Amino acid sequence: MADLAGRVRRRLGRELVRAGRRLTGPPAAPSAPAPGPAAAPGTIDLELYARDADPDRAAAIRSGAFGHGYLVRTGTEVVLPGFLGDWRRQQVGPLHLHLAPRTQVTVAGPADPGQADTVVVLGQPVDVDHGSTDVAAIAGRLRRTLARSGPDALVREAAYLAGRWTLLALGGDSRSPVLTVLPDAMASRPVFYRADVDGLTLASSEILVALAHDLPPSRAEAEAVAHGQLLRTGVVHSPGTLTAVEEVLPLVPNCLLRASLGPDGVPGRVRHERFWPFEQRAEETDLGEVAGAFADRMREHLRLLGELGPLWWSLTGGLDSRVTLAHSSPSVLTGTFTYLNPRDLQRSPEVADDLFVPNRLAAGLGVPHRVLRWRQAADGTVFDRLHRATYPLRRASHGAAHAMWADLPGDIVQVQSNGGEIGTTNTRARTDEPISPSALAALWLGPMARDVPGFAPIFADWAEHAQFRDDRLLGYDRHDLFYWEHRMGRWGHRKFLDGDLGHRLMLPFNDRRLLEIMHRSPIEQRVGKELYARVLDGRPDLDADR
Repeated sequence: MADLAGRVRRRLGRELVRAGRRLTGPPAAPSAPAPGPAAAPGTIDLELYARDADPDRAAAIRSGAFGHGYLVRTGTEVVLPGFLGDWRRQQVGPLHLHLAPRTQVTVAGPADPGQADTVVVLGQPVDVDHGSTDVAAIAGRLRRTLARSGPDALVREAAYLAGRWTLLALGGDSRSPVLTVLPDAMASRPVFYRADVDGLTLASSEILVALAHDLPPSRAEAEAVAHGQLLRTGVVHSPGTLTAVEEVLPLVPNCLLRASLGPDGVPGRVRHERFWPFEQRAEETDLGEVAGAFADRMREHLRLLGELGPLWWSLTGGLDSRVTLAHSSPSVLTGTFTYLNPRDLQRSPEVADDLFVPNRLAAGLGVPHRVLRWRQAADGTVFDRLHRATYPLRRASHGAAHAMWADLPGDIVQVQSNGGEIGTTNTRARTDEPISPSALAALWLGPMARDVPGFAPIFADWAEHAQFRDDRLLGYDRHDLFYWEHRMGRWGHRKFLDGDLGHRLMLPFNDRRLLEIMHRSPIEQRVGKELYARVLDGRPDLDADR
């Protein structure tokens, strides 16, 4: 462990330098206090948010940074620095909204000014049950549910909306409303939050919260990620409730926030509560029954997505994207693309399959296929500026994000098939052991994570935060729900933001009712991906091996 500690210290030093901090003592285990002198307070470089002198460059940077981002504040107002101060502002009752240029907002308010009963939708919901993408109609229907039946009924109805959105609902008396904050199924438009004595801040990025309140980078998060990067290759996402910034917490998928606001907008207690599953899991052994319900739901969802703009599929040789493509209509399928990191091709020749297979499948369907080359943006260019502003502490997936921003049209709707493994199992090492902090650490990073001091407390905090225990999971498999709530909740939204920087991105699997349909199948069928096999048996033109 001594060698491991030394390697962690060296990596952590580099991470903290990148975050604008100076390491003055050796790191302790994750989530434990550091021995010796404290690290100097860190700040985010505000020069990253300086307004560009060229108006066209300035507009492009402002339009791209943070994608379809937002910051919402109750109570005492806050100020965002530099070009973020040029974001649109809107006030809805006690909510002060700061909106990125491309962020879609829809408000449905009450007829009676004495009542709150207001619904604010950030983003684009898709109502598959009623066949609608009309956000004003969707918001109006939700407001009527709130006024008639209260916030719990609203949550139950809104939870089955597909699309990508965050919902804010104000219920009760307008002088002291109750705020409910609800994410979509995967929390794909994430919510990070911080409560203080002057109000509550919600934002699509912890960086926005940090900028609003001058918060330092999180040493505990940097340490945990540094340890994790020594245990596995590839991307290591933040564990538990740790975020890149001190004092900021994430809203977990399948959970909501509730806060009673005073007349000045200052909240009392802010509660993070699990709301799903609503009911005990039901099992259906008839694969044909499940496949039929799955196909009906997926087909209608994709039809509705086609109303939003030209659909371009992110297509690989894998199963998830081929299964969603199998349910698309030729009338909505505009193009396909695959991105390629040339270095990966050199290290692993089979990566070529993820290039040639989709190219052949697209040709068979008669639709264009683009190959996007991963590459870094040159220093000081528009994308370099907007990406550094979005990720000032640790840059994420820069090459892929740049390729999509530079090489795909800005008016498309990217169809991204992440999330299918929520319903077809991702975790291969499944055990019958009870839920425990060390078991959750192993699900995050593999068996070696059990032995790293400090990981167990991180996941004990997360399990309490998410109320992640068997009696609340109502028969749903904890491995799959951990993948859903932790993997997609902590990593997924960053993947989706890669596309949001330049256009709109939608997720066919970001549909709670669809995921419930998939979870009806017995575990053996889900592990064997028998639903996918049934779908592709009917589409020989999408056979990767033909």
